[in-house]
Amino acid sequence: MFSFFIHTHSDCKDLWPCFFGQLKEHFEQFNKYVCVDKNDELLSGCKTFLYEEQTLYSKRLLDSLKHLKEEIILFTHEDMILYGEPDYKTLNEYVNLIKNGKANFIKLLKCKNPNESFIQSEEHSNLVVCPAQYSFTVQPTLCKASDLVELVETLPSHVNIWDLERAIPQIFQLPAFKNKKCFMSSFSNESQRGIAHWDSSVYPHGNMIFKGKWTYSEYKKEIDILCEKYSIQKETRGVI
Repeated sequence: MFSFFIHTHSDCKDLWPCFFGQLKEHFEQFNKYVCVDKNDELLSGCKTFLYEEQTLYSKRLLDSLKHLKEEIILFTHEDMILYGEPDYKTLNEYVNLIKNGKANFIKLLKCKNPNESFIQSEEHSNLVVCPAQYSFTVQPTLCKASDLVELVETLPSHVNIWDLERAIPQIFQLPAFKNKKCFMSSFSNESQRGIAHWDSSVYPHGNMIFKGKWTYSEYKKEIDILCEKYSIQKETRGVI
């Protein structure tokens, strides 16, 4: 169906048992490719692409993606931890839309500014159109590896993770990107979390770390369950 393409760093090694444990539980047979600064036994079973510490984020992605042979990927990071049962049927339908050229980027949760409304897509009953500034964000996203390569190559220069997201509105106004089909997964029963994002029914996950600490104020129940399951002392990182 798809392969995972994961960016991480060894300073997040304490999250790996939880992050990869959840993927193994729910996606054991799926290929997992990891862009990381050093190899580790915790990454056994994954194909790793190593980057130098000083290499900027976009170049790390590009150098790894150019060696990737997979067509469809789920792009994600180690702090975006799966906490529930995915909707495999809908994920497969999303992948088929991408394969058939009816979608380019499908974000697996929805987000918007408070004063905006969601616009239903014509391609799938559980997809809404991405607001322009969210055409692509560093969140779990299904896409063709080649589309992600094209996006990263279009950046004016190698940039860090924050500059990449800031450049998105301008990039998606360029002729090559203006007609890209960018959607977000959307189910009617999803609850809002925080100011501008919602839960995901198709790939239940949360951005569990913010500024190095557990986002306990938004994901208290989920973090408690995961920490108990994987014997994690959340006090080590602290909570917000």
